[in-house]
Amino acid sequence: MSAPTYTGLLVNANSLIGNAQDIVARFDAYRASLEDLVANVGSLYSTLSSLPPPGAADETVALLHVSDLHLNPAGFDLVAQVVSQFQVDGVLDTGDITDWGSPPENQLISSVGTLGVPYVFIRGNHDSATTAELIAAQPNTTVLDDSATEIDGISIVGAKDPRFTPDKSTGDDDAPLEVLTRSGERLAELVDSLDEAPDVALVHDPKQAPPLEGLVPLVLAGHTHDRKVTELDDGGLLMVQGSTGGSGLRALQGEYPEPLTCTVLYFAAGTGRLQAYDEITLGGLGESEVTIQRTVVPLPTPADGADDGADDAGSVGPGGSDGSPASPPG
Repeated sequence: MSAPTYTGLLVNANSLIGNAQDIVARFDAYRASLEDLVANVGSLYSTLSSLPPPGAADETVALLHVSDLHLNPAGFDLVAQVVSQFQVDGVLDTGDITDWGSPPENQLISSVGTLGVPYVFIRGNHDSATTAELIAAQPNTTVLDDSATEIDGISIVGAKDPRFTPDKSTGDDDAPLEVLTRSGERLAELVDSLDEAPDVALVHDPKQAPPLEGLVPLVLAGHTHDRKVTELDDGGLLMVQGSTGGSGLRALQGEYPEPLTCTVLYFAAGTGRLQAYDEITLGGLGESEVTIQRTVVPLPTPADGADDGADDAGSVGPGGSDGSPASPPG
């Protein structure tokens, strides 16, 4: 009997089927340990709460930044736990919630409608239009596409990744820079048309961010699977999230377990200014380490309008980055 052949998105079927048993076995072990990891998050939060608060509870809006969940159920469990434990007011998702953007994957992502808080999403290069429609149909969700919304007075704009490249073997991820730049420019045009500048902008790829510099004080992104916070020349911040899904189930095939990351952002309710943020990192497969680091963002100085970097008010664990190799972009 001849071997089956595959075309289109199914060209990866052989490798996926061939490794399925190994992935399932490793993931079962991972999720079995998740109960302990979640308990550690709660324990560390109790310690973190003893640090100087970013503001009074009634004066602060807490939003959770997640990105690149890539259909990892453990990542969805982490989001639900942080939403509950940190009592966040909403979730900001900068894309790649799926791996292939296919209908069978969409069953898990419907859980975003059960979180009980607003969920704002933009499409990543792995997310299809069908995926975006399904998320938009869930309770308390908003999908931004060169559009704006608001959570408890914090104004948010967002733009999708202009690419749809779930099949990494095609090399289409290396789109011309001008495609991404133009996407950022369209979002900047939206910002210019608003009566007041928004507090936050969401993009998937950091390469979409430069046109927003000087227009939005905080830009959130993902895609690289490498958490990084950069202060821009105008004093604003570009915050690139790691992978909240630990790069997805396919990462379980790698030699090094990828960490699961997310960040709780604390905004001043009256001004929308970012006051502080907690970077949460869970160890990857087979690891039980959980770290939470709080960074307090200083007020702009009268001299130059901004300070040089953020000051750490305190941390639990070694910090926001565990030093393990970054995974391939999503």
